[in-house]
Amino acid sequence: MASDPNSVVTSALPGLTPAAISPTRPAHENVTSQEKVEAMSNAKTQPTREPKLLFAVAKNVVNASNASRSKRQPASGGKSPVSSAGEGNHSMRTMFGIIKRAQDTKPELLAAQDQPSLKQSQPSEDGHAPKQQSSRQENKAVAPEMRHSSASVEAESRASLGHEADDRHSFVDDVREILEKLVTQLDSVDPRKLLAVRLGGELRGLLGKAQDEFAAYQAEFVEHATNEGVSVALQNFSASLTQVSAIAERLRTAKFLLNRTFKREVLFAFQEINSYYTSLFMELSMAVARRSGTELPLPAPVTLPPPPEPAEIPAPTGDEICLEAHQYFFGHGVPKNLQKALGLYTQAADLGCAVAMTCLGQTYFTGNGSEKDLLTAEKWFELASSAGDLEGCHQLGLLMCEKAAHLKDARQSDELLALAHVRFSQAAEQGHRDAQFEIGIFHEHGRGGCEPNDMEAATWYAKAADQGHTGAEASLGRLFLVGTQIQQDVAKAVHFLQRAAAKGDSSAQTRLGLLYTTGNGVKRDMERGIAFLQSATDAGSSVAMTRLASLLLLQTPQTNDAVTSATSPTSSAQFRDREDSHDEALRLLLSAGNGGHIDAYYALGKLLETSSLLRDQTAALRFYSKAAMAPTPHAKAAKRVATMYYSGIGCTTNKSKAHQLYAIAANTGDAEALNALGLMYEEGEGCDLNFLKAAEYYRRAADLNSPHAHFNLGCLLSHGKGVPRNADAAQAHFQKVCTDEFISFPDILNDP
Repeated sequence: MASDPNSVVTSALPGLTPAAISPTRPAHENVTSQEKVEAMSNAKTQPTREPKLLFAVAKNVVNASNASRSKRQPASGGKSPVSSAGEGNHSMRTMFGIIKRAQDTKPELLAAQDQPSLKQSQPSEDGHAPKQQSSRQENKAVAPEMRHSSASVEAESRASLGHEADDRHSFVDDVREILEKLVTQLDSVDPRKLLAVRLGGELRGLLGKAQDEFAAYQAEFVEHATNEGVSVALQNFSASLTQVSAIAERLRTAKFLLNRTFKREVLFAFQEINSYYTSLFMELSMAVARRSGTELPLPAPVTLPPPPEPAEIPAPTGDEICLEAHQYFFGHGVPKNLQKALGLYTQAADLGCAVAMTCLGQTYFTGNGSEKDLLTAEKWFELASSAGDLEGCHQLGLLMCEKAAHLKDARQSDELLALAHVRFSQAAEQGHRDAQFEIGIFHEHGRGGCEPNDMEAATWYAKAADQGHTGAEASLGRLFLVGTQIQQDVAKAVHFLQRAAAKGDSSAQTRLGLLYTTGNGVKRDMERGIAFLQSATDAGSSVAMTRLASLLLLQTPQTNDAVTSATSPTSSAQFRDREDSHDEALRLLLSAGNGGHIDAYYALGKLLETSSLLRDQTAALRFYSKAAMAPTPHAKAAKRVATMYYSGIGCTTNKSKAHQLYAIAANTGDAEALNALGLMYEEGEGCDLNFLKAAEYYRRAADLNSPHAHFNLGCLLSHGKGVPRNADAAQAHFQKVCTDEFISFPDILNDP
């Protein structure tokens, strides 16, 4: 041990020299040449460091004290080693806490701090520096005590280093053991329960990964455990693991679904552990880099080139101008301005941008942003198609279909449709899905020179459906469901209809609703079917509205007996439910009828005619008439309203009107309407008496297997009214009646 008193305290701390802690001299004190030589000699042999003696001593003493305390006091059960070892020591994280605890634990530090050798030399009362000799004498006087103190500190420091190494290794082992126990505990939980909780399986995976990497880097953790950042990160990570045990136990014992609060706890645990785990390995990486002397590279500053001179800025291309036009057309990032968009599209098209040409054509085709001009639209579509834009080619086909729809000349219309088919084919063969869908429509309905061919239509629908075209998916499902020219396959039909329904196609939703509510080819599922019908109704499907209304009426009794016998409160509630169902059905049918669905008008008339709650025969007659007088007449509605006019139901008798409406129904091929017209001509009701026409209508109805018509025609033939008398022919018609079990009187055959 050196006799220099300045080395007493620091002898136990390697790397700190007396030069680093020698008291500073006042600025005005003169330094002798001998002292300069001694200082230079010391500077050559010992490295100089910053004056951090007191903090360094306190840190070593605290580490030694903590190490010995952790050996004497094992961690209590139920707490992690980190949390039990760190209780009550939060103040040690500040420098004041560390120094204060060091002074309380090692009084000799306070004594050493009070020694003259550790204090700065103070000037004497006369303003001069104290003499060098007196200072040395004082140092010699305290040297024996300081040497004794230095020896004890050195021994404690050596012991603390040994305990600290053991403590680091033990702490890292404790964390690893905690991970192993938690992984084992989670593995004992039913995997289905883990999957039922959000991030439950991910939490198990995170702990397993941490266990493997902790074992792989255990040596590095032990080596750098004294690093402040690594130590704090280890403590945080270990503390975050304490919540997993309770979570695993609750998952293991739970028999029912866990509540939302518990799921949030699992989510919080996963996020906290993942955050501290990432921070731990970042701290370890930085500690290893500092120990090896490797500096982490920082990204070089990015130097941007100077902005070009105005003369160097290139003129915008057609594509760039087209993008700007899109912004103004759709209002993306700028106020919507269709006129400015039209001008920019024109500039871009003049520069050869094919997309801009198509956009210009659509603007003139739809009249959105300009006046509708089909000739100008056709010009731009032609230019875009010639430039190779598939959408322009497809739009040109649509424009030709639009023009064909307004032509009364069938030949000219077919010529335009044939040209449209050519344009659609050009785009479809290059993979344009909308054009592929249009080609499928042409083949299904035999348009544009194509023969009706469901197989060819299904081929093109499938190509478009493979690219996600919603209409093609719905049409393909319909073809598989109907199965006229292709083999019926309900499973494939449901598959494609569900794909289209998921994208909001109301026709697909309606067909699925009809399938599931009727059980036609699939297992009947009323709840699922009604859900599809409701979705289609919300989208405005008149067919879905009509079907929903029918379901409401079918599940409600239609007789007055149930209403008049309603005496109990339960019956009153049922009556109110029936009334609500009828009101809802009425609303749905009105909406469907206003949407142009004539079946809804017929159903509405039937509801108003037969319902015990909503009976209004006059209103029923009105809605029957709407369905009968539609552009495509509803045969049943026409026949029913004719009967009401003939019999005076809901109106005054009007047989002439009845004759007119029976004729409408007869033109649709209704056998009963044809027979009714024959009766009216035979009796001269609502028309002139005419046995010849009566026989004609009876014969047409008999050809449709109407037993009434067979009987009436047999009567005319047997009596020779309007036709030559022919008993054999009459007997043949009467035989038809008996064969059809319409009448069971065999003697009618012998009636002259």
